[in-house]
Amino acid sequence: MGYARHYVMIARDDQALELSKALADLATAVRAVPGCQSVEYYQQLDAATHFIFIECWDSLDAHKAGGALLGKVVFAPVFAALAAPPATTALTPCLHL
Repeated sequence: MGYARHYVMIARDDQALELSKALADLATAVRAVPGCQSVEYYQQLDAATHFIFIECWDSLDAHKAGGALLGKVVFAPVFAALAAPPATTALTPCLHL
C-alpha cells in the first residue's frame, strides 16, 4: 500500500498553458524521486484554469524526503502560474483496484 497526496491548483487567467507545462515538468521530476509510485495530473474540461495533481508514495517518509530532494527551484514555475496557493489533502492510503 502507498500513500497519496491530492492537490487542486488554479492558474491565473492568463497562465493555464504555463501551469500545464510546469505541472508536466514537475510530474517528470517527482516520478524520478525514490519512493514515488506514480504521478497523475489533470486539467478540467469545463474550467481550463483548474488542475488536479496526484502523487502516490511508498511511505510517508518517502513523501517527506521527496520534497527535500526536489528543492524549491522545481516548484517555482508552478507557483509563478498559480492564482492562489494549492488546496491539498492529508496523505491518505492509496487503494488501487
